[in-house]
Amino acid sequence: MTSEIKKVGVIGAGTMGAGIAGQLANAGVEVVLLDLLNKETGNNRADEAIERMKNAKPTDAFNAGLMIPDNAKNITTGLSNENLDMLADCDWIIETILAPQEIRAGIYQNIEKIAKPDAIFSSNTSTMQIESLTGGQSSDFKRRFVNTHFFNPVRFMHLLEVISNDDTDPKIVETVMKFGSEKLGKKTVHCKDARGFIANRIGIFAMERARVEALNKNMPIEDVDAIMGQAFGFPKLGLFKLADEVGLPVIEHVRTDLHTNLPPTDEFKKIFSGTEELETMLQTGYLGNRDPNSKGGYYRKKTDAEGNPIKDEKGKPVKESRDLKTGDYRDFKNSPYFKFERKIKKYGGYSQFFDTDDTPSNFAWPVIRDILIYTMDHAQDLAYDLQDIDDAMRAGFNWEYGPFQLLDKFGLDWFTHKLQQDGLPIPALLSKAQKHGAFYRQADGQNQVMNFDGRYAAIKRPDGVLSLDDIKAASKPLVSHNSASLWDIGDGVTALEFHSTKNAIDPSIFWVINESIKFMQNHSDHYKAMVVYNDEKSFSFGANLKLVEVFMSATEKWWLKAVGIGGYIERKLPGMLEELVYEGQAVYNALNQAPFPVIGAPKGTPQNIAFGGGCEILMHCDAIQAGPEQIMGLPESGLGLIPGWGGSTRYLQRAIEKPEQKHGPMPAVIETAMALANPMASIATCSQDAKKKLWISSNDGISMNPDRVLADAKAKALDMANDYTPAPLPHFKLPGLSGKSAIRMNVDKMYKIGGDPSKTGINHIDVKVIDALADILTGGERITRDEVNQHIDDPIVAQKLLQIMDERGENELGIHPGIALNISRMLQLERDRFLDRFRDKATWARVKHTLSKGTPLREKRPRPEPTPQQIREGICQQSLKRKNVTGQPISGEDEIRLKAMADMTREFYKLNNARSTIQRIKQIPRTLGSAKCILDMF
Repeated sequence: MTSEIKKVGVIGAGTMGAGIAGQLANAGVEVVLLDLLNKETGNNRADEAIERMKNAKPTDAFNAGLMIPDNAKNITTGLSNENLDMLADCDWIIETILAPQEIRAGIYQNIEKIAKPDAIFSSNTSTMQIESLTGGQSSDFKRRFVNTHFFNPVRFMHLLEVISNDDTDPKIVETVMKFGSEKLGKKTVHCKDARGFIANRIGIFAMERARVEALNKNMPIEDVDAIMGQAFGFPKLGLFKLADEVGLPVIEHVRTDLHTNLPPTDEFKKIFSGTEELETMLQTGYLGNRDPNSKGGYYRKKTDAEGNPIKDEKGKPVKESRDLKTGDYRDFKNSPYFKFERKIKKYGGYSQFFDTDDTPSNFAWPVIRDILIYTMDHAQDLAYDLQDIDDAMRAGFNWEYGPFQLLDKFGLDWFTHKLQQDGLPIPALLSKAQKHGAFYRQADGQNQVMNFDGRYAAIKRPDGVLSLDDIKAASKPLVSHNSASLWDIGDGVTALEFHSTKNAIDPSIFWVINESIKFMQNHSDHYKAMVVYNDEKSFSFGANLKLVEVFMSATEKWWLKAVGIGGYIERKLPGMLEELVYEGQAVYNALNQAPFPVIGAPKGTPQNIAFGGGCEILMHCDAIQAGPEQIMGLPESGLGLIPGWGGSTRYLQRAIEKPEQKHGPMPAVIETAMALANPMASIATCSQDAKKKLWISSNDGISMNPDRVLADAKAKALDMANDYTPAPLPHFKLPGLSGKSAIRMNVDKMYKIGGDPSKTGINHIDVKVIDALADILTGGERITRDEVNQHIDDPIVAQKLLQIMDERGENELGIHPGIALNISRMLQLERDRFLDRFRDKATWARVKHTLSKGTPLREKRPRPEPTPQQIREGICQQSLKRKNVTGQPISGEDEIRLKAMADMTREFYKLNNARSTIQRIKQIPRTLGSAKCILDMF
């Protein structure tokens, strides 16, 4: 029996077949993809599928099956009616066709004849049971057959359901589960051979139940989507938008199959609302959002009589929504329940909400109640244990909470009482869990879950998966503050975890990093490596600009200006910000120069972001072990700023050290300037893309499964810990003014071309930002006498420069490639230019716009239009106090200021998170006091 899968054959290059082939290719697996000729084009559908994936935009999730186009080289194509022999040496053959069973049965018989005697066979059916697929096949074929249900889009959806029956060799199941988890990056769940398996059975019931209730209560679909969204852990889109995204043909196929094949007693059959509406939609071209020829779905774009999109006053397409009862479309209406997850808190919690007799409660309660009852009633029919139910719904339908986790959040006693009030029977599973108070619990230093027999066991983790949640359940942090903690994850390795809002970088995080370095230095006999990791949806959104914006706004309020506070804050704010930038640089470089290896471990789940300061900390790590879909980059230029915590310098270092880099100082400088000035092009859309764009080095690792990142990073850290010595701090030989002039010439050309700044054109603010970047990346124009010994490490060179100054009677010299500048020089330039950009009120406008709108501000050029030279003449450059970055933890006065800023951050978080007016009133004096304490230091 095949114990290692090296080559996989996929029959069918439709949406699912192409997606499966693409993910196999992403994992470096050799793939054979077979399909028929497209009669309209005369091309192999498999070739067309590959081209579609290669050319898809990263945002086109349903077509962007390849992480990078180069991965297509791992796929060989052929015709399924002529080239089945290409499957002869495949270890696993997956059938993905949509065809009558007699055609599928014939294919099975043909591939069994040519396949290796130990090859594994599977089908990617979304509902069908194995006996209906393998009936009439040989016993050996049945022994080697499993159902493997991938979810669409295959690259991004985490779940792989593996289904076996009594005929299946258990070793086959083990092999596929292991390969799916380790190689393809999936949450592999072993399901029972029940119709619809786990995720579709429960997920489609949930969608159908909400649809029925919406019809009964005549609820607009906008309201249904708003209520049945993130408030209860369902996807942000809501149910009808999700159906449009998945594709209405898929939804109709699965719901019709379940209705046809489930027993008459199943609740799904009892609530089924028929096929007429969806069949009509499909017949009239309303297929959802996946098909480019679709007219729309439950939502559509409004068009005029000629079919042209109608736009509103802002130039955005006008949307329409479908009326479930009439089938007519009407103008889209913003729901009063938009962002309902915030409104739930105002009710006081779930129980108070459901006990309220209002429209959203009257709609949501019967729907969610019946979803949870259906899950409990059928859980043992679908799964081998309770955890698999929750795992499948989170990984397959992107629910934030599985059904049993949601029940725990509601409270089992309350939920039971509510069912009794409704006159409904109590599910047996609920009665068992109610005796203990919850389905999940922490006990004996473990995270535990109840099994079907009512007993509790530790949450199961596959081999090679290390859970930070499990670590936290069994221990206390070694170092902790408001926004970060340091944990012992075993074998002398620690994990630095961020836990601020969106993991935004703030002084509290800097303080924990600084303390963690000192802690590990003081306990070097026990601790030998660190991993920077967290389990949140994003590694870090970057600097916590909200903290800065609070002070920025205070300087502009007339009543604060009137009493002198606004002016006081405006005078003090630049000094505070200068210190914050320096502290970040110092702490990040201390991490880089620590006497132990530090591994950056962004989890890399889909849409996981490491921007700004979050990206910069990764760039200071000794190595990175990333999950597959990590989005990375430095978008500061869009805010009118420049990367200030070493990002500009570290990217330049990577560009210089790139093996294929052209000789001379300018190529690396130009490459870095383009990457930092045009973040829309340079931001990595996944981890493999990050390697191409220098955010991740060629030697760094990528774990295809986000669940395995922490364990893989720990293993890398232990491997590096033996005889570890930190890499020497880099030196830079840069072109100075001549290089800056070359960059300016290119900027002048782009500026003169013109163009809409909201698209591809650059504006007057961009000219300022790029000039600041140019100054940093070329090493500055001149070095002064006072800077020589600070910014030149080589004493011989430093002495020579001072001698030349003496001979010329000058106090400064021009920068040129013969001078090796140290890290303190580069970071000083970053601080200088960062503060220049911050003092520009146009930067404030960009920051505030981004924080409020979530999109960058792109200003129109002023009239009359200034020349680039006139723009540069208006730039005010300042030289800040010269401070060295030594690579050691912060100490002395700097450490005192850092701790005070960290404590201020904690007070701001307390104020922001206050749940009642009274709590806010009590917290305001403490927050203001901590802010004044900080400002008085500068």
